[in-house]
Amino acid sequence: MADLLKHLRAGIGSGTPAAVVSGPPGVGKSALAVHAAHQLADCFPDGILFANLQGWSRSPAAPGEVLSGFLRALGVSGQAIPAAVTDRVAMYRSMLTGCRVLVILDDARDAAQAAPLLAAGSGSATLITTRGTLGDLPGIHRIALSAFAEGEALQLLARMAGQSRIQDRPAAAAALIESCARLPLAVRIAGVRLATRPSWTIEDLASRLGRRDSRLDELAVGALSVRASFSLAGSLADALYVPLMVGGFWGEMRLCGQALHPAAIRDDDQVTRWLADWLFGMTAIYQSDLTAARSSLEKALRHSAMHGTGHEEGRSMMALGVAYGRSGRHHEAIDLLKTAVTRFAALEDGFWAASARIFLGEQHLATGSVDDAIAELTNAQATGQYIEDPITELWSLYLLAAARRQKGDHHAAIQDARRSLGLAYRQKAWYSRARALHQLGLCLMESGDLAAGKECLTAASTAYQQMGDAGNACASANLVTGGSAEPAVQRAH
Repeated sequence: MADLLKHLRAGIGSGTPAAVVSGPPGVGKSALAVHAAHQLADCFPDGILFANLQGWSRSPAAPGEVLSGFLRALGVSGQAIPAAVTDRVAMYRSMLTGCRVLVILDDARDAAQAAPLLAAGSGSATLITTRGTLGDLPGIHRIALSAFAEGEALQLLARMAGQSRIQDRPAAAAALIESCARLPLAVRIAGVRLATRPSWTIEDLASRLGRRDSRLDELAVGALSVRASFSLAGSLADALYVPLMVGGFWGEMRLCGQALHPAAIRDDDQVTRWLADWLFGMTAIYQSDLTAARSSLEKALRHSAMHGTGHEEGRSMMALGVAYGRSGRHHEAIDLLKTAVTRFAALEDGFWAASARIFLGEQHLATGSVDDAIAELTNAQATGQYIEDPITELWSLYLLAAARRQKGDHHAAIQDARRSLGLAYRQKAWYSRARALHQLGLCLMESGDLAAGKECLTAASTAYQQMGDAGNACASANLVTGGSAEPAVQRAH
């Protein structure tokens, strides 16, 4: 918040400052924008223009209609509003010249929707929220929001449900916020549900949220709903990508796909049909149903090529590349993933470009092209660090450790594995922690430090057991007792 306020205040008088707040649904973008508007009210005495662009709904707001509303708010009668959008833009910007107005554009889909609505004049500013990145809007200050840290989530839960109630049951409260994926909206709803049901224990609600096939139904109260915030197409793709990487909401994803597909066919909505196929394909990959994954993702790629945006086509290429790679079709996977990297780079979308590079590095490792893998993963790690995305950085370092271990550079491999492990601890990404421990154990053992390596592998086995992953638990334990490393290495990759 402080960074956002500082940027918007500093630019007044010397230009027309603009800021983009991005992040997945439920992370608090709109709430941040509204709070910032209150804090900045004294800087913009001529008022605030607010528009919900509904960018990720089935009917995004047309810039011309939004401009018509803005012009009316600025005192222009309906008859005086020009018919042509370009003329409305010119009138809008002319009227803002010499004024001090804050323009808030909530839930923008892309630059084409937002650009005509940007404020003009040295006294005004624009604040945009989006589920994408709006990378093709130049000269914009960018702030990316993510899920709460554990302490922040617990503070919000206590504020909603009562401090003493949370303090009395710390373990249950911690489990509850993890069931909410620490998303501000989900945590807020959970807190309200507890506050309005004094007879419920925290364990009661945590148990209800533990049923993954009904979790989204439970995360609703009054007009607040996590399901509603996860509207169509790219928003779901963005929001579900990190849970895919670290393990999570498989039941909800499959249910979303099942719900969306009939609606898409009924309404002839190709973008929604793309999302349904993408969801089916991604869940199938991570449930090892590779035939179903390839079928769904090949359809998703066709839909996105004909009816989608560059982001949707890039995501389809990336997912299909992963499916091909895990089916042993490595060279086809590499071609698709290279194209996806190029597509995301052209869109200036660092997060998705880095994600595609991670999977590309994985495929290079599978084909023995270790130097190519290191190049892609190093780039992905640097991008993750630059955009302050610890999950991207964590997975890049994890695979870099594997690549450098394969090359025989044990010192560098150990350093990368330790950095990956540190990030996993700080992010409380427990499955990633288990994998990083396993990788570090392999690196240490192959460097000759058998005692430390076995200690890490034992810790990895224990962590896997705690999460109910018997296969990986046995793989780590077998290495400690002298079993073959090769199956465990393949599982880790």
